[in-house]
Amino acid sequence: MMRIDMNESRAHLLREQERGQSLVELAVSMVLIMTLLAGAVDIGRIFYTYVSILDASQEGAVYAAIEPGVDADIIARATNSSTAPIDLRNDPNVSVTVSPVAASRCAGAQATVAVTYNYTFTMPFVGTFVPFASIPITATTSSIILRDDC
Repeated sequence: MMRIDMNESRAHLLREQERGQSLVELAVSMVLIMTLLAGAVDIGRIFYTYVSILDASQEGAVYAAIEPGVDADIIARATNSSTAPIDLRNDPNVSVTVSPVAASRCAGAQATVAVTYNYTFTMPFVGTFVPFASIPITATTSSIILRDDC
């Protein structure tokens, strides 16, 4: 005579339900972890891009302090300073401005070089959590003009 133990049957059913619950918890946790990882990667790339355009603006400002006369030369010096993580020479999202106008750049005056880059997020699902597709990153550097072209 075989006797079925009801407690054993209930224990088996509970184990099966717990295994299903664990899979659901894993799926929800993995989505959250992957979203955080994608955000961390983009934040790291934003910082790396900022450092690159900051170096470019500093390079342009140093050049403007020594050769303040021609805007195209200052912009070329700034854009030629970096090819990674963004190629400043060939990327249409990069803009470089020099102020003040060349006629007012005399010795002792201040020249300012601003480099702006429109950063677009690389992780495709990060865009669903932020209300914008790209963010402008700007680095500005000023320097005192040393050479007089007035």
